[in-house]
Amino acid sequence: MGIITSFYVNFYDIDSDKLWMMKEELVHFFTENEVATICCLTEQQYPHCFNCYYAFDTETKILIFKSSKNSYHNQLLGEHAAIAGTILSPASSLMKAKGMQFSGKVISGELPKEVAKIYYKKYALAYAKPGELWAIQLDWAKFTNNTLGIGVKQEWFLLDEETI
Repeated sequence: MGIITSFYVNFYDIDSDKLWMMKEELVHFFTENEVATICCLTEQQYPHCFNCYYAFDTETKILIFKSSKNSYHNQLLGEHAAIAGTILSPASSLMKAKGMQFSGKVISGELPKEVAKIYYKKYALAYAKPGELWAIQLDWAKFTNNTLGIGVKQEWFLLDEETI
């Protein structure tokens, strides 16, 4: 099987006439899992990874997570900070392994109320814990699904407005 690609337009310029074309298998994987490992850079350009519970907006293709205001990674995530991350689905064997690698940018500024609704719908108890919601606009994702054969991968890319 070859690489399957699909594209979508920028989160801030959603046009109802344009279709979101992330493959359903990728959307399903993002929505069925809960914990991501996210990596950002320190001021000295060293990688720093953290784990978080996340929700996925199936329309805009953004990851949403909550973080304590005093956490180290919360201090590192600035305006349009570049991130990379992984999600691994629990598997009992190599043949059943599924995983996602992704990259994107932190969305800066106040998040739309719909973003909070998506997160708190999945994690209602998170209302009780203080913290800050973050959103990541994905620009690339690679899904590995060994249930279809060892190393079967599907990729998805963000299509820049300039190339539309």
